[in-house]
Amino acid sequence: MEAYIGRNRELDLLEAKWNSGVFEFGVVYGRRRVGKTSLLRRFLKDRKAVFLQATKDREFNLLRLSSAIGELFFSSAEVTPYASFAEALSVIARQAGSERVALVIDEISYLSESDRTVLSVLQSFVDQEFRDTNLFLILCGSNMSFMEKDVLGAGSPVYGRRTFQLKLRPFSLAETASMLSGWRLPDVSGAHAITGGIPYYQTFLREHSSLSEAIGAEFFAPGGRLYTEGRLYLMMELRAVELYDSILQLLASGVNEVTRIADKSGKDKSSISQAMQKLSDMGIVRRRRKIAGRGLDRGWDFADGYFHFFYRYVFPYSEMIELGAGEAMADKALAELSSFTGHAMEDVFQRYVLLNSSYAIREIGNVEFPDRERGRNEELDLVAVAADDVMLFGECKWQKGATGRDVYDELVRRSLVAYPRDGVNRIYFILSLGGFTPALRTLAEESGGTLILIEGEELLK
Repeated sequence: MEAYIGRNRELDLLEAKWNSGVFEFGVVYGRRRVGKTSLLRRFLKDRKAVFLQATKDREFNLLRLSSAIGELFFSSAEVTPYASFAEALSVIARQAGSERVALVIDEISYLSESDRTVLSVLQSFVDQEFRDTNLFLILCGSNMSFMEKDVLGAGSPVYGRRTFQLKLRPFSLAETASMLSGWRLPDVSGAHAITGGIPYYQTFLREHSSLSEAIGAEFFAPGGRLYTEGRLYLMMELRAVELYDSILQLLASGVNEVTRIADKSGKDKSSISQAMQKLSDMGIVRRRRKIAGRGLDRGWDFADGYFHFFYRYVFPYSEMIELGAGEAMADKALAELSSFTGHAMEDVFQRYVLLNSSYAIREIGNVEFPDRERGRNEELDLVAVAADDVMLFGECKWQKGATGRDVYDELVRRSLVAYPRDGVNRIYFILSLGGFTPALRTLAEESGGTLILIEGEELLK
């Protein structure tokens, strides 16, 4: 069997809950294609489990659930379908009375759409029949808004009853490196950027001998799997996909404020605002925000690297690609890949500092701010607020060549322009793919811990 990559913390949590000896009710959710189903199937392999991959058809769901119950407990999938979801749950409750049994309902939003009473029925069973059993119940879903509001939210019938939850996030850079074993760090980071860390997409890339070959074949050829994925994904989740195409293409071109998007798309601001909120619920975009009360909070950014790449380089040229003339656009994307990757690596940088620094960080992100002296907006790749009046500032230099003292001096200058107040203990971080000059290394050694240098390879540890 192929080795399973990553998700060690998630597997450890599932293992601990399985071994608890009591009824467990977990909620597992995350973006489509992030690996929820494969994680649960991997964990439940060789364990007693009823696994329902729900659809929007009530009768078909009952047939599938009935067959899974019959096959697991009665050695036959040929059974008369149960008349209701409650009847099927009663059978599972009886079987779980004496042994550990899992029930996984995947795509719970589809099941709820097919039968609006499902969550209320589940609430009743959790409160009564399941409580004193050995059942290991998992509700799983990709519809982020549904999972956070209808399952986890205060208005949900099952609110407050879960015993654990997992929001499955995209791979870290280190996990991407494991997926693309043998690839050099620049190619690993490039692959991480254009897939947004989504494992499913990375399985396509690793079939190729190089990143450039993979990009050409998967994004810029008519049969490429990542050439069709963007719109297929949206069509599964949204209506009026053409509106979202327009919004995302404008955002990818640098138009990031609702008013400007509305003007250029010919749509009213209300429609654009609602669409942006929907895209935010899906984890595709995110609103810019202030940190410690500073910075510009107008506009939106991409939160998902795959959609950023797709709508910047692929979708606008779909006619060319369909005609087999995508090579020119592949060349353009490859020529700009270093810059695109550098921007994406800012998130990786922030995650690394959050998880590895010794500071208790309350908030972290990047900040755009007006620099009146230079008459333009500037940006800090990393700003974090920690306890005891400590602020962290960082610069990500994801390019060839050693990073020198000038980068540090500019980082200090920008931090003082954006956050000029006194009494702040300032700690500076610089991440560099190409290493550091001797002068900057010496400065860090003599800084007393106020300047921390991070080599690119350290992100893979």
